[in-house]
Amino acid sequence: DDMPHPIYSYPWLKSTFMTADPPAAVKFSIDVLGAQQLVSTFTWPPPEGSTGSLWVTLPPSGFQLHFPYSPQFEFEGPGVKEFAAAVENSRNLEAGVFDGWLYESLVLSVVSLAPFIERLNRGAHSFLLTQLCDGEFALFVDIPSTGITIQLRSGDAGGATPRAFDMCLETF
Repeated sequence: DDMPHPIYSYPWLKSTFMTADPPAAVKFSIDVLGAQQLVSTFTWPPPEGSTGSLWVTLPPSGFQLHFPYSPQFEFEGPGVKEFAAAVENSRNLEAGVFDGWLYESLVLSVVSLAPFIERLNRGAHSFLLTQLCDGEFALFVDIPSTGITIQLRSGDAGGATPRAFDMCLETF
């Protein structure tokens, strides 16, 4: 039985990731993660000088991903477009390269990685499949135009072969 949280009735509601392209992040979430789009309280596209946001939910958990874009922040330092492009352009998942920015990830536990690997291959998305020290598998994939990674974890890789290198990450 799950123990109720002493403060929050539902402690894990959502994660929010600034993106240069909310529609691409939503499409990825639907196509790869099996998400469903929600109605956001923000207008999309955003009115000039305002923040817009698109939202999805991951059934059956109800966990939400919010993808805002605030053009007013593009004037400060590297904006989200430059940051995401720098991270994603330096990445080489298909070659099995693990980079430090992969630690900027949302880790989700799933029953099996098989349906996600199938969807990633069908959509021609680059990903990295690794085996962790405890025998669990981790599947890393970029949320487009964010510089952020989704890391799916499971004891079942559906017969897929992980990259052969020592991947002793922290386990959660």
